[in-house]
Amino acid sequence: MGLEHNPEDDVGAEFAFCKLLNVFPDLTTNIRSGGEDCSYFKETIDVKRCTGSGRRLYVRSTKVNHPCDLYAFMVGVIPKFFYLGYVTKGTMFNKIDYDKMQDPYYVLREELIKELPTIWI
Repeated sequence: MGLEHNPEDDVGAEFAFCKLLNVFPDLTTNIRSGGEDCSYFKETIDVKRCTGSGRRLYVRSTKVNHPCDLYAFMVGVIPKFFYLGYVTKGTMFNKIDYDKMQDPYYVLREELIKELPTIWI
């Protein structure tokens, strides 16, 4: 998501990530804020996206009150996405690790994003 917000591409990134893990995305149509996009082995996952320039993971500061277990990072726009990695909620909201707070976002540098464990693939 981040600063180049496009809702259609965000949903596309969620579908692409869910296809990668072979899980169903949240297909509810009610309006909601926050929450997970999918879950995998009881881990809640929020999928975030950027277009590729300035790869940083942006998460709204309001999510610190209701964090997901993992934040997955997808890069691209419809129809092409690739998976960059993930961070745990502990890393995402650790004040030492984030690049700088750009209210209303926590911004995490790309080098702190981990690859998906091979057990998940």
